[in-house]
Amino acid sequence: MFAAPGGPFNSERPLPPAVLANVEARYGLDQPYWKQMLDYAVNVVTAFDFDPSFKFRDQSVNDIISQGFPVTLTYGLWAFFFAVTLGVALGVIAAIRQNTWIDYLAVGVSVGAQVLPNFVLAPILVLIFTVWLGWLPGGGWNGGQWSSCCRWWRWQHPNSPRSRGSCCPRCSRC
Repeated sequence: MFAAPGGPFNSERPLPPAVLANVEARYGLDQPYWKQMLDYAVNVVTAFDFDPSFKFRDQSVNDIISQGFPVTLTYGLWAFFFAVTLGVALGVIAAIRQNTWIDYLAVGVSVGAQVLPNFVLAPILVLIFTVWLGWLPGGGWNGGQWSSCCRWWRWQHPNSPRSRGSCCPRCSRC
C-alpha cells in the first residue's frame, strides 16, 4: 500500500503544501510506516477504534460500521437459517432416497451452490426471487420495509391507474 504513488488526500486539485502537512499530521501519516501500523493495530485491538474515515470526513469508521452492522447481521442470520434448513432437508431427503433422481438432484443443488462463486450466484438469485417470483424487494434495505415494490410498479406501469397514487397489487400500500 505504501509503495503505490499518491495518498488518501490526493485529488484532481492538489492541496497547498501547508494544508497537506497539517492533514497528514492530523491523521498520523507523517510518522514512519511501522509506527502507523503499530498504532493502528494497538487501537483496533485495545479500543476497537478504526480511526476517522478518509472518505467521509465527518464520520469515523466505527460510526459507519455501526450503521451497517444491524443490516448485515439481519441478512446473515436469515441466510444462515435458510441455508441450514435447506441443507438439512436436502441431506435427509438424499439419505432416505439413495440413488434416485431426488438424491442426485439434492447432491447436484448442494454441489452447484458450493461451486458457483458468490458474484455469479447472487445476481441469479436476485433475478429469480426479485424479478421473476417477486418475493423480495430489489431496491435496498429501506429500514426493513418493502416499499421498493411500489417504485418498481410505477416504473413498469406508468399509465396504469395504480401508478397515480395508489400502490402495486402485490403489497397494496405505499
